[in-house]
Formats: sequence, structure tokens, C-alpha cells
Amino acid sequence: MINFIEQNQIIIFSIMGLIVLSLSIYFGVIAGKVNIQKKQIEKANKEAVRKAHLRELSILESIEIISKGVIQDQCEISEGCLRIKNLKDQLEYFSTDLDLSSFDQMYSEIEQFATLEARKALSKQERFNQDKKRFKVESEYEDKIKEASKNLLDYVQNKLKTLSHQ
Repeated sequence: MINFIEQNQIIIFSIMGLIVLSLSIYFGVIAGKVNIQKKQIEKANKEAVRKAHLRELSILESIEIISKGVIQDQCEISEGCLRIKNLKDQLEYFSTDLDLSSFDQMYSEIEQFATLEARKALSKQERFNQDKKRFKVESEYEDKIKEASKNLLDYVQNKLKTLSHQ
């Protein structure tokens, strides 16, 4: 056996060298693929962050417009409440940074009212009854919602300034 190894030493080392070279090439190719995947993941993460940032800006801008409408009586209190409640619930930090409970309270009282097509499908009497109830709720919450809208508007405008600089 030792004789065989001594006689074929060059061939054995050549085969081992080919094996090491093949493994090096294989691992190099795999490392290249891993590097490409890392770059793709980083790019996808950056794009996701960018989209989330744009979505947040869009929500904040919508809240800003609706809040101004509520404050300036260009938007009914109930409509503003419904819209703001749905928008603010999409951003978690509103639940801790501001007291917006008046939106939640009013929303719970008006959320069952028919809107859009469902409202059109109601009889005149049903619409009248809902409007009567809605007007009562609006008058009850008007001052609270306007005050909350002012606070929310200030907060959103400051938040938009901060986010615009990022």
C-alpha cells in the first residue's frame, strides 16, 4: 500500500488539488449567491420602509385636511369623526401620544348608521330617524370633537414636519 502511494503520489495530490479547487469554486459561487440575496433583501427592506413612510405621510395629510374641515365647519362632525377614527387607528402611536377618546366615544355611537349606498337604500323615514339621532350625537360631541381636532391638527402638523425632514 505504501508502495502504491509512493508510486502514485503525484496523481493522488493532483486529484486532491482538483477536489480542493472544485470545492473552492463551488463555495465561491454559493457565497456570491448569498451576497446577491442579501442585497435583494436589503433593497426590499428599504422599499418596504419607503412605502410605509409614504403611507404614514398620506394618512397624516388626510387627517390634517379632515381636522381642518371639522374645525372650520366644512365637514360634518360625524363624517369627520368616522374618517379620523378610521385613519388614526392605522397608526399605533396615536393611542399613546394623544387623548383622542372623544373620537372613539362618538364613533361607537354613530358607527351603526347607514352610509353611502346603504343610506340611499333607506326609506325617507328611516333616513330622517337616523339623521335626527346623528344630529343629537353631533350636538353632544361637537365641542369635544372640535377640541380634539385642534389638538390632533397641531400634533399631525408637527409630526409631518418631523417626517418631512427624514
